[in-house]
Amino acid sequence: MVVAMTTHTKKFPSTAFQFLAKADFSTPTAKGERELTGIAYSGDVVTDHGYWNRLVIDLATLTVDTPIPLLQGHCHDDTIGLVTTVSTHTGQLSINARLFADVDDDAAEIAAKADKGFPWQLSVGIWPKSIEEVNPGESITVNNRTFTGPVVVFRNGRVREISVVAIGADHQTSATVLTAGFDTEIPFITHENPMTTEELKAKVDALSAELTAEKTKNVELSAKANPANFVALAKFSEVQAELSALKDKVAAKDIDDTVNAALLDGRLLPAQEQWARDLGKSQLSALNDFLKVAQPIAALAGTQTGGKAPGEQGLRYDTPVGFSVDSERLSAHSAAVAYQHKHGVDYLTALNATGVN
Repeated sequence: MVVAMTTHTKKFPSTAFQFLAKADFSTPTAKGERELTGIAYSGDVVTDHGYWNRLVIDLATLTVDTPIPLLQGHCHDDTIGLVTTVSTHTGQLSINARLFADVDDDAAEIAAKADKGFPWQLSVGIWPKSIEEVNPGESITVNNRTFTGPVVVFRNGRVREISVVAIGADHQTSATVLTAGFDTEIPFITHENPMTTEELKAKVDALSAELTAEKTKNVELSAKANPANFVALAKFSEVQAELSALKDKVAAKDIDDTVNAALLDGRLLPAQEQWARDLGKSQLSALNDFLKVAQPIAALAGTQTGGKAPGEQGLRYDTPVGFSVDSERLSAHSAAVAYQHKHGVDYLTALNATGVN
């Protein structure tokens, strides 16, 4: 079956392209160096990423230019080793690196803490040239395996950065200590769905009614104790799965529209995007209640430096008539942006470094 597709450019935060892997340390070599190894991706569907619900990376189109520097905590000025191999030969994405524990104090400290059981992780940055979204119920073959939607696929990815990071309280916490403070625009390929959102919701209602009818029929037939009259379990499960997938798709659209609109008018800052999406997944009404009282920041609706780094020209903020700007938040944001450009860190790190709690 030929699937019609549409392509549009969409912005994603750096968190969308970071993957954590357990870091295994070898015993010291004669020179005192240590070897680091890890499996960054198994080739299967990823369900615990934190940003993507279901993700597959196309290993056949993945590229990497080795050797590349091994960084500590995504700091480009803190090189602690060298990544020598990034391989997909086994159907997995495996990493090998040299940790310069013999000549670098930070690397030696990482190795010493690892010997005492500290659970370091490798954070691998994979930036795709395009992202393909597969609709619920559709099938796609990647990495010699067949996956059923909903799922997104990274195409023509490139490994751009590998860091040693400390594990956080949970997966999402450790994945938020990232590089690149600005959103990245990536072509987003969507399999066309002829149904509108209203039609999708109507189908959800119809499937819910069908499921309720089948449950009622089974209850009525159970009294007659004739198994031959029962609704087939396979049919029942099929309707349940289709209903669940459609509900997920409708909810994802609502969350995406809500969060994107709030980012555009400043009711949400970039550092709040992942929190907002997580809240929307668990309780969309709570997110809507928050955004109802959040004040837009008019200055965040466009670029503040005309595409130039802070320092090349003075910052100017013109507030439209009828709007007000929280000067304290705006000052904190400006300081964080300037720190980002100067030090090459992520937005959240810049906020913390400039004294914002």
